[in-house]
Amino acid sequence: KGVETSRTVDIFVSRLHPSTAKSELIDCVNVIKEDLVVQSVECEQLTSSYAHLYSSFHIAITVGSTAFHKAITLFTSADAWPMGVFVRRYFKPKTVTNEAD
Repeated sequence: KGVETSRTVDIFVSRLHPSTAKSELIDCVNVIKEDLVVQSVECEQLTSSYAHLYSSFHIAITVGSTAFHKAITLFTSADAWPMGVFVRRYFKPKTVTNEAD
């Protein structure tokens, strides 16, 4: 029998009210997931250019590898989130290493 592996779906959510809390986004994920088994949800508030106007978040949703594609489709759907919210895949910034010459 094979070993079940996990994958993380990274989502960028923006154009939220400045006072939006992490717990509200975790609640949204739990509503959106439907019958999908979510192993964990981590939410990190990002620094917004205009923090007084909107807030942005990185949400890391861990699912089984077999459900990865379904999870991407589900969580990046604009229809799943409240109207006016901007959602897309989140790609972590590449780290720059300084090498001595």
